[in-house]
Amino acid sequence: MAEVVVNNLREHVETVCDFMAQAARGSDLIYRFYLDHGRDYQSVPWETWEGAFERGEPKQCYANAENLAVFHDDLTYVEGLATRLGALPIPHAWCVDSLGRVVEPTWLPDPESDSIPPVEEWEYLGVPFKTDWLANWTLDQGYYGIFGNCFTREMLDEIAKGVAT
Repeated sequence: MAEVVVNNLREHVETVCDFMAQAARGSDLIYRFYLDHGRDYQSVPWETWEGAFERGEPKQCYANAENLAVFHDDLTYVEGLATRLGALPIPHAWCVDSLGRVVEPTWLPDPESDSIPPVEEWEYLGVPFKTDWLANWTLDQGYYGIFGNCFTREMLDEIAKGVAT
């Protein structure tokens, strides 16, 4: 099931790129960057990490993921898109371990409501970044998150220097 869901997110991003390329020249640059440099990631239940990592603040995914990566050498910061079956993808940041499993510090299920479904129902497509490069980028820009104010090919060329292999 997870493979089908991931393929749907990748297909959605490709469709958005085609639409943006036709609607407004150049507006597809970030989505193309996701496709060219991004990877599909498998989510796992938060319980997998219980006690290993701090949960972050709601609605602060970029800060949560960066802080987690900076303080845990075994994690990599990833920024891209996330969605669950039947929903539109949204910009998001998370971490992954050395096996590529998602460590989701921001979206935590609420047992009292269905507002945030279990993390294993989410699919992720994102670009991994080197932690040292990321920390310098944040200091230089003065805010968390990489793609928020990225509108030119030149900026994306600079961002590509930070992509982790």
